[in-house]
Amino acid sequence: MKNLKTILFLIFFLVLHIALGQNSNNSFKIKAILIDSLSDQPISFASIYKTRDTKGTLSNYNGEFTLENVTNGDTIICSFVGYEKLIFIAQQTKKYSKIYLLPEAQLEDEVTILADDAFLYQLVSNAKKSNTTAKKVAKTYFELESFHNNAQLELFQGYYNGTFKGYDVSELEMKNARFALAPIENRFFISTETSKAMYMQNLMESDAYFPTGPLELSSRKLRKTYWLSLNTKFKNEENKIIYAIKFKPKVSKNHFFQGTVWIDSLSNKLIKIKFNIENARTHPFQAIWSIHSLEKVNLELSKSFIEIEGEMFLNSMDFNYNLAYKSENDSLINISTRAILYAYNFSDEFILPFFDFAEVSNADYRKIQMLPDNQKFWACTNEFKIENNSIKRNSFINEKAKIKDYNFFDTDTLFKKNFFEQSYAVWNGNRFLLKEKIDETKQNDFHRRKIPSNLYHLEVQLFMDLNILCDTLQIITKTVFDPFDTFYNLPMTKESQAFINIYFDLMEIERRKMHEELLLCGNDLNLIKKKYKNSKIKALEMSEIYFKEMQRGTNRENLLKWNEVVKRELNIDNFTLFEVGMD
Repeated sequence: MKNLKTILFLIFFLVLHIALGQNSNNSFKIKAILIDSLSDQPISFASIYKTRDTKGTLSNYNGEFTLENVTNGDTIICSFVGYEKLIFIAQQTKKYSKIYLLPEAQLEDEVTILADDAFLYQLVSNAKKSNTTAKKVAKTYFELESFHNNAQLELFQGYYNGTFKGYDVSELEMKNARFALAPIENRFFISTETSKAMYMQNLMESDAYFPTGPLELSSRKLRKTYWLSLNTKFKNEENKIIYAIKFKPKVSKNHFFQGTVWIDSLSNKLIKIKFNIENARTHPFQAIWSIHSLEKVNLELSKSFIEIEGEMFLNSMDFNYNLAYKSENDSLINISTRAILYAYNFSDEFILPFFDFAEVSNADYRKIQMLPDNQKFWACTNEFKIENNSIKRNSFINEKAKIKDYNFFDTDTLFKKNFFEQSYAVWNGNRFLLKEKIDETKQNDFHRRKIPSNLYHLEVQLFMDLNILCDTLQIITKTVFDPFDTFYNLPMTKESQAFINIYFDLMEIERRKMHEELLLCGNDLNLIKKKYKNSKIKALEMSEIYFKEMQRGTNRENLLKWNEVVKRELNIDNFTLFEVGMD
């Protein structure tokens, strides 16, 4: 009997173990299209997520989505403003091709029949008072795609720490990003500042970059400028009565947005707002060359909001625009771009790269150059992705795109395509050459010529990026020459070039020492950050000694001494390479 119990126990244990193994490993995907059950139209940018781990995705422009790592019994929630929330239990054996959302039932006016539209104007004006000065940081995803005649030209994907101040974005700090470009008529189209443009649009304040909206205006100007009409009224799942109010400009249609705003009638809080305008006279874009121009700029922009601790914050923003790019030969190239910004996790934030990025134009693309070509980051970062058209994206990246993030700043690519005049330079053993560029104003300044050290500044930084990827800590370090904070307004000689490169090499030696120390820290992030800070201090101390001894490279004896250090540590002889002393 005892043996029988033992056998039964072992069988039970094995069956349980197998069952648990199947549940943990046998995950599946749900691929479907979200459809409006009344109009049979796709629903764009709806939220789809699992309650088990709150990981999810958004439907794309065609209503398509892919939800990964689903297990049998997972509770799935689909939601979108103006629709009833759909909750269902995932089943691997069920085919999900179309999922229908039911629009919220419209409420009839139950008590009050308005004699005029005064209530709507009051509701919109009161919504301005619901904004908050509070700030929240969230993990944020940004994606952009550009097309010409349905042929894709551009793909940009990035993860950021987004800082949200009420209804708007106040800052986006890049964690990692990637992009790909395909040519059109032997040229490339790049949306260099779209992420910045998305947080330049302010709901409550006028700016010089976007057309005017109703929430920017005083009550008096709102009545003077806009027609308001009630589109629909419904009760959401929280039993709040939501008014959807259409707004349409009375005059100057090229300078004012039209659209719809959804407002909670009790709290006056914004739930969502949607703008559109054709042939906008005010927009955040400009042609890169002065002889080129932009024509027929059409904008569509919408913002959805989420309530956190009683305050409303931006949750998602989609931004679509079409324009005609006019080149030097008067030919018009029609471009359509669509972008989405989504704050998907307000309870966590990324560890940002440790690097002082310069505030310069084309910031997103310049920052990508500094970030590692980190395939593991993209493979392991699965807390939020828009995977619905991954096959098309991979086809674009692998077959059609000619320029990608990892080769964009290669010398040949950079200068042949004439994208940027200067870029960060990562130490790789090759010699770094600065062009001679003498500032005449400084040269004619007697006092500055008496202090030569004021005529140059070399900026080299130690870059560090920390990632916890697939449960493993990844540490990436680089030595980076920063051209934006560097200037050299002295004659460029062989000694000068050796002086500059030896300094770059010395900083690389410091980085290698730092990296060895960081690897000894295990997974202690606080200790790693402390070691990094100490290494920067040591590098600064070394720099001060070097610059003091070198006298801009004119002190041949000290220059030789530091050259020997580089020869010993890196096996690079700058004296020989630059023919110092061989005149």
